[in-house]
Amino acid sequence: MVDSLARLLDGVIDYAGLFPPSNLDVEKAVHEFLQARRQHDWLVSRFAVPSDRLGDLARVLAKQKNLETVPLAVIGGRSEDRESWEEALEQDAQAMNEFQDAAEERAEIEAFEIRVPDHEGLNEYIRDLQGFNGVEVFVELPWEPEMADSVAMLTEAEWPGAKARTGGTDATAFPSSDQLAGFLHACVSLDQPFKLTAGLHHPLPRKDKATGAQLHGFLNVLGATALAISEDLSRRQIVEVLDDDRRESWAFDRNGLKWRDHQVSNDAIDEARGLLVCFGSCSVTEPLQGLVDQGFMPKEALK
Repeated sequence: MVDSLARLLDGVIDYAGLFPPSNLDVEKAVHEFLQARRQHDWLVSRFAVPSDRLGDLARVLAKQKNLETVPLAVIGGRSEDRESWEEALEQDAQAMNEFQDAAEERAEIEAFEIRVPDHEGLNEYIRDLQGFNGVEVFVELPWEPEMADSVAMLTEAEWPGAKARTGGTDATAFPSSDQLAGFLHACVSLDQPFKLTAGLHHPLPRKDKATGAQLHGFLNVLGATALAISEDLSRRQIVEVLDDDRRESWAFDRNGLKWRDHQVSNDAIDEARGLLVCFGSCSVTEPLQGLVDQGFMPKEALK
């Protein structure tokens, strides 16, 4: 694999096999994660787990022999308003503390991610999350017109990362290219670290047979971030990158990546990955298979 593509994909996937559409049981998900780490440690970062399944995870990890410490991203409970938000945070904190005591050295919680109920109360939600800042915190923002303003609030707070959802089990969960471009543009403009989750299973855009929605390509998202940094792209120009489903538009060599007539250096790729920390995927094999099918990587990469 050429250096520029390796830099772009380094540790880019948080494995999320417990989540839809895979919905694996904990034992199977742990097995797949450990196998993926053995085979593709350059690609796979953390094991994503809902806070309410930490107890099950501790029991499964206790059965493992010669286990290296498993890095975790804990996904907080869902809430719909201020009251349920506070209740969810209390339950999340308790579950995380109990898990770390039980798991000891078998796992380490590195990140906590949680969706806020709305944009209006974001400053209060950020204050509530200060008790979790011993780990990386990512605040998932709803897809609403206030998205860019909320990204700015996270930047002003200095410590939380931003998070956005790029897919789900129905078409309404998929943001438009313009919405996603607006989020990327805001994060790049403000130097705001972020991550994405769901729907990024293929390198290039394609229609999702199950929902009829347009799937975003993870290569487009990563490339658009690097291009936005390197060439100060506008929101409209980022949309153009996100919508490009042509394999021939992309090229990688030891000096960087090319999209059409635009060249991005390895330094800009590294800077982009400093912002786009990772994306959650319930599969490691599917993104890899897509890269092989499109000719970005050799078949040997699947072994």
